[in-house]
Amino acid sequence: TIAHDALDKAELPGIRHKMILSEADLGSAAEYVGFPAVLKPVSGCASLGVQKVTDLDDLVNVYRSTRKEFMDLVFVNGAFVHNAASADHAFEFGSFMLEEYLDGAEVDVDIVMSDGVATYVCVHDNGPTLEPHFNETWDLLPSALPTEQVAALEDLAVNSVLAMGFTMGVFHVEAKYTSRGPRLIEVNARMGGGTVHMMHKEATGVDLVDEQR
Repeated sequence: TIAHDALDKAELPGIRHKMILSEADLGSAAEYVGFPAVLKPVSGCASLGVQKVTDLDDLVNVYRSTRKEFMDLVFVNGAFVHNAASADHAFEFGSFMLEEYLDGAEVDVDIVMSDGVATYVCVHDNGPTLEPHFNETWDLLPSALPTEQVAALEDLAVNSVLAMGFTMGVFHVEAKYTSRGPRLIEVNARMGGGTVHMMHKEATGVDLVDEQR
């Protein structure tokens, strides 16, 4: 993908990954990425459709079941539901990404960029992200990780945003501190969802809503 290519060009630590456009791509993706791995839809939110897979048979079964699940989803009043009679619009199903499995603690890194300078960076913990779907269990802001790990995650997040060509705005970055050091999961060119903006305002006084205007 463009994002992963940007990280490679900037020589930032990345993860093995392969795009899956159809079931025919599963074998080659598995061979390149290896197992365990994580299958995730390119489109979506809140870990919807994200699942750990342990071998090729598992990958095929999860791909088929997740694809079927997605084809049945529609978007109604801001939520995904099944077989709704009155939908705002159908969910636009896309491709999948198979990514290398990462061990370690998952975090979010929220960033405010101004003219290429990170004026605010805050790492916060997601709590144990329960496998196989990696659902977050709680959030702690600021992070309780050791200082040196927080600093490494901040550097990776900011440099990843810059490597992708972003210089202005609010960014919600997901990452892990693994047994091999910090690794990026994804960069979202937007403020974090849910209660994230309220947590920052309460804990640090920074209003991400104002910052993204």
